[in-house]
Amino acid sequence: EKDPRAIDGISIGLPGTDAGARMCKVFYSKVSADGPWREAWRFEVGSKADLTWMSLHNYAGAFKVVEDFLECLHDISQQRFGDSSLEEAWNKILDTNGDGNLSYTEFAKACNKVDLADQTGRSRAWMKDLPALFWHLDEDDSGVITLDDFMRIETQKNRSPEARWWKFHVVNNWGSIKRLQVVGPLKLFVTQVQSRRTLLREGMASHAAGVGDPKESKPDITQAFTLETLGVDSQTIMLRGIARKHELSYIDIEVLYNRFHYIDKDGSGTIEEQEFRVLLMQIFGAKDCWDIPVQRLTFFWQQVDHDNSGAVDFEEFIIWFKRYAGDIDLKHMRQMKPQRQDKAHDEEEEEEGEKEPTQRKEVLKSSLSRF
Repeated sequence: EKDPRAIDGISIGLPGTDAGARMCKVFYSKVSADGPWREAWRFEVGSKADLTWMSLHNYAGAFKVVEDFLECLHDISQQRFGDSSLEEAWNKILDTNGDGNLSYTEFAKACNKVDLADQTGRSRAWMKDLPALFWHLDEDDSGVITLDDFMRIETQKNRSPEARWWKFHVVNNWGSIKRLQVVGPLKLFVTQVQSRRTLLREGMASHAAGVGDPKESKPDITQAFTLETLGVDSQTIMLRGIARKHELSYIDIEVLYNRFHYIDKDGSGTIEEQEFRVLLMQIFGAKDCWDIPVQRLTFFWQQVDHDNSGAVDFEEFIIWFKRYAGDIDLKHMRQMKPQRQDKAHDEEEEEEGEKEPTQRKEVLKSSLSRF
């Protein structure tokens, strides 16, 4: 069994599209991997264009509302009854019917009385979010709180929840109805909770080995789900790495790689000038080589083959593509299927080309005019 951990932050990779995660929640369970689950915190990704997002949670700051309420409760009990203990406040201010439990309704009524009784003029932020205050006190999610809950939370020094099981939940994306996507690896930032005996044993071992100070506390950062652990194939890992490196959408990188790989007939991993021209025709939606001026094709080739090797690999192509990515729409390529090199297919394309030649050439001319 692993020691309980208190997760303080999370980092995720994103595709940079409408399918990317937007509103997210982090849950924990102290019981089992099946729950029950309690929400630790929630966060929202800043923009759908973000390729990574990190959320760090301050438990102490979120717990301030509870501390303010307890302070107010102690002061009123002292002023009214000459006893500032929680037991006195519980019996005479909160649990007035003496049944030992407070439902949320009973708790809200008691809080209103405390609010009216406090004449100090101090900030009472806890009144603005009574559900959150009740949630902090009702740690077992029983729906009621008791004196033991108050005693526990007042003596609890570590404000971070300590649990063995944690869950990351994506509530929605940026509008895509087809998919919801998070790109790995997902990283969790954690603080490990260990027994005094374990800490002493590890500290003595480190000291004996001459490594560090046994008293020194270091953050434990762990990767929960690496792509290798999840069994993601090497090609996908490579493409995601290129997408992150060049800050492009993974979906676009995948589309371009599939076309690049299809045009690379000999499987060498590189394409030469003629193959590059075919790829450009597909990117711009051209039907034949006359749709793009030869001078423009030559200019593009000189840009991509900057070392004059006569061939370019996929990443060299992506470096060139990134220059013009903002002016190129790949939607038509996402729906393209590998072309069949047969007569029937050629006749079909020729027939389609005769239907809309003017419209197609105008669109292509408009696209190329931006370069």
